[in-house]
Amino acid sequence: MKNKVVAGDFQNWDIICRGNRLYFMHRLTKEEITKNDIARFETVSDVSEHSLWKPLLAGGIGSAMFGLPGMMIGAAAASGGRGSKSFLVSLEFIDGRKSLLEVDKAIYKILFRIFGI
Repeated sequence: MKNKVVAGDFQNWDIICRGNRLYFMHRLTKEEITKNDIARFETVSDVSEHSLWKPLLAGGIGSAMFGLPGMMIGAAAASGGRGSKSFLVSLEFIDGRKSLLEVDKAIYKILFRIFGI
C-alpha cells in the first residue's frame, strides 16, 4: 500500500509525482499539492525492515494523530512488505486538513525537495 494517503483527508488517494510536481489522484480527480498548500510536513516513521515493533509504533502514531482509524491503518500499513523502505509522512495543509501518507523512498525524496525540509 505504498504511495497512498492512508488516513485523514484524501484517504485512499494515490500519490504520484511527475517531475518535481506532487499530485493526489483518485479516479478521474487529480489535485496538485504545492509548497504553498502545506503548513507542516513531518516524517513520522521510516522503516527499512520488517519487525514486530513497526506495526505497533505506526499504530500508536496513527492513533495519536487520527484516532482509532489512524491506529488501524498505521498498523496495517506498517506490517506489509518485508525489507522494503517506506516512510510515513504527516502533512498539515494551510486550510487545516491533515493527511498521513505512506510513500516509498523515491517519492519521499521528491517530497523533501518540494517542501524544502
